Parts: sequence; C-alpha cells; structure tokens
Amino acid sequence: MTVTKIFFTGTPEGPPEKKEGELIISTATTGGMYYPIGVGMASLWSIKLASAHGIQVQAITSAGSGENINILKGKEAGLAILQGLFGKMAWNGIGIYDKPYKELRTITMLWPNVEHFVIIDDKVKTDTVTDIKGLKFSIGRAGSGTERSG
Repeated sequence: MTVTKIFFTGTPEGPPEKKEGELIISTATTGGMYYPIGVGMASLWSIKLASAHGIQVQAITSAGSGENINILKGKEAGLAILQGLFGKMAWNGIGIYDKPYKELRTITMLWPNVEHFVIIDDKVKTDTVTDIKGLKFSIGRAGSGTERSG
C-alpha cells in the first residue's frame, strides 16, 4: 500500500511562491482524484489566505506523481500531490531518480492508496501477485504515479 501526500519544495519555513501572492499546487489529470482534491484545497486556502495575507492558491493539472516531482524541482509549483512512494524515491535518489532531492518536504497524508491488478485469464498461473511479473501494463498517463509504480 502506498500513501498519497502533499509535498512542497523549499526551505523548512515553507514553499516558494510562483509570484508575489500566488501559490500553485500541482495535481494530476482531471480524470482522477488528485485534481478535484487540489482544486478544493486551493479554493479553501484562497478563501482563508487572500484577505488576511494576500495569497491566492491555484491548482494546475499534470501527469501526476512522477511529473509533479519534476514540477517541484523546476519551481513551476510550490506544492504538489503525489504518492508517498515517489517522495521516498526522490528523497533517497533511488528508483527513477538518480540523485537525492533533499529540498522536498511533506505537509500531510491525504489517504492510503490500494493497488488493484486485473489480469486476463490466460495470463494467470498462480493466482498471486507474482502473475504480473513480466507483463507490461499501465492505466496512467506518461509520467504519472500509476504508470511508474504499476
């Protein structure tokens, strides 16, 4: 099981702002949960922060977790929603990341992710997760968490 979290890059004091008074949260495609959750959080944060602190928060779409790490690195957004697996890989410089990304910070867990695998009958040999070994599959957009963790 993986965990979905909100991450940011920058100093321990907080994420960088894209421009004065604007904070961007990178989500995923509009067909999944990251985008509507990000839009909801951006709306609530803007309502609470705009009048008192002059901060507007905007949600943007992306391919998902994998691309969101690159968006944070490139400072195109100050916040991102991603699978904890990608935060761990980026922090440690393992998996698809060749160097540790130590500027990464987490704010909170959003929810646990449960992975589901559906396999065509003629590919099932043991009725265990090992049946996926050697199969190429993905239901996610290129650069998404689903594509890279699947």
